[in-house]
Amino acid sequence: MNSQKFEVIQILDEYEDQRKQIIGGRYAQLEDVFKRFEDLKQHIMENIMKIDLDNQERARNTQCLADIANEFYKRMQKMIKKF
Repeated sequence: MNSQKFEVIQILDEYEDQRKQIIGGRYAQLEDVFKRFEDLKQHIMENIMKIDLDNQERARNTQCLADIANEFYKRMQKMIKKF
């Protein structure tokens, strides 16, 4: 009877070890997935910031061109009035 109990306990211990290995492997895979998502999130945030900076630069350039066009228009109006 004691030997049967020992065998049952030994089998349960083996199953517990296997379960721990499987859970440990799954946990490592899950950590890897989370790491990939964090890396992807960081990459996306960097791209969004770059796009935002590009848009700000374009807005400044557009405003500069609008100012130049406005100044040109004013000078043309002055020249037309002189003639």
